[in-house]
Amino acid sequence: MDPQTYLESIVPTREMVGDFADPREGGSSFDPELGWVLRDGVRKDGVHGSKGFYRYDPDGARRAVHFPERPCRVHTYGDSFTHCDQVSDGETWQEYLAAHLQEPIRNFGIGGYSVYQAYRRMRKVEREGGAEYIILNVYDDDHFRNLDAWRSIRMGIPGRFTLPHL
Repeated sequence: MDPQTYLESIVPTREMVGDFADPREGGSSFDPELGWVLRDGVRKDGVHGSKGFYRYDPDGARRAVHFPERPCRVHTYGDSFTHCDQVSDGETWQEYLAAHLQEPIRNFGIGGYSVYQAYRRMRKVEREGGAEYIILNVYDDDHFRNLDAWRSIRMGIPGRFTLPHL
């Protein structure tokens, strides 16, 4: 396949861009500094096609279930492992840890993020009022993602959008 044809095959369609920009659609929305952030939604991404329920606080953290009224000392940042894709609110590893520690653990992870994006999100959130402890998770190909301006080129998956990179 020649380069022009390949690039045309991975460019997001108008419909994909419209869905991405539509605030009524569950999932993600454009953020000029981070590439995308998450919105409340129900996604059919669980085991055997089950639905996951995702809600977010006004600051963008995943909705805390255990002890949300208490002060928080720990914030977590990273990719889908940190965000806990495929599980509903209350089933994340942060919520299990919060139950054991008897205090909230804030989850600022976002699926698909690179280490660089997670770092930028951490800088943005922590300047507003930071946590005493930070967990920055690095997993799998997150370090490759630091170099991708457009992940579709490397992965050959159509419909991906450009993102912040080093």
